[in-house]
Amino acid sequence: MADTARALVKTARQLGQPLDSSATSVQRSVARWESKRPILPSDRYQLLLAHLYARRCDGQIALGSGSDFAHLLDALADLGAAETQVRELRALLMRTATDTGTGLLALLGPTTQLSMAAALADPARLDDALLAGIGRPLATSTHRWARCPSHGCDCCSPR
Repeated sequence: MADTARALVKTARQLGQPLDSSATSVQRSVARWESKRPILPSDRYQLLLAHLYARRCDGQIALGSGSDFAHLLDALADLGAAETQVRELRALLMRTATDTGTGLLALLGPTTQLSMAAALADPARLDDALLAGIGRPLATSTHRWARCPSHGCDCCSPR
C-alpha cells in the first residue's frame, strides 16, 4: 500500500496535479480501496490510478486486453463506477497514449504485443490470430474516435 501511495503522489506531481494530502493520507485511501469491503476511489484518484496502471514497469504504455490498466477498469466497474465513467477514462488514456507518440501499439494486449514482436523478427510467424489481435483494438479505437463532422457526436457516425 505504501508503494502504491508513493506512486500516486509521484504520478500526480508528474501530471502537474500535486496532491494536497501527505503520502500517509494517500496510503489510508489506498487501504480503503483494498480492504475486505472496498470503496470506489474518487474521480481524481480514478484518473491518477488510470495513469499509474496504464504504464508497465518498463515505462511503456499498455492499455490493451490483459494489461494492468484493463484490470483496473474492470475493478472500478466492479466497485460501482458508471459505465460512461469507465469508458471516458479509457478514451482519455487512449488519447494520451497516442498523443504522446506511443502510438496505437499501446492498445494491444501483452500477448498480441509479443506475437507481433515475433512476427516482426520472423515474418513467417504472422498468422490470422495475430491479425485478429491487432484488428480488434484498432477497430474499437477507430469507432471511439469517429465523430460526426457537423456536431461532434458519435451518434450518427458510420459504425
